Amino acid sequence: MFIFDKMNYPAQIVVNVLHREFPDLAIKVLERIREQLPALTFDDIDIVEGIVDAFCQDMNVTKSQLYNAEMIKSNAHKRRILIALIMKLYQPELLVSMITGHMNSCISRKLIAILHVSRGTVSFDVKRAVKFYQLYSEFRESVDNMHTKIIQQYGNKENSIEASTQAV
Repeated sequence: MFIFDKMNYPAQIVVNVLHREFPDLAIKVLERIREQLPALTFDDIDIVEGIVDAFCQDMNVTKSQLYNAEMIKSNAHKRRILIALIMKLYQPELLVSMITGHMNSCISRKLIAILHVSRGTVSFDVKRAVKFYQLYSEFRESVDNMHTKIIQQYGNKENSIEASTQAV
């Protein structure tokens, strides 16, 4: 159980006190966050389909293979890599378990529409992707490599938010 689970204070109050009363600690916390989160995150949901297409091309898989993944286990694994990739691009703090919760509903709905899978499948795959990203270096490496390729292809000011604007 986290200490913050017992507190009734908004996170912004905690952050303000941390900066005011413990500036050295606040700097260390900020450095740690920057180590774990990518410098660039996306906010343009309209490019999700292009990201999925690039992923499919790179992984040599079709969208239909991703939604018919029950037939071939490796395709379910690839779908989880895709889910982790989308999380790293749009909600990296969720992927690395800095926050708990669910994938953004707009992103989730977009994936449901593109992959023709159920909400339950996406929800299950999000949970599995988070666990796999934490536990398995090969899974994490696949996600990180694909993330680098997507950032090179789509990472511009129109599609993204730089970490420096997401101040803690």
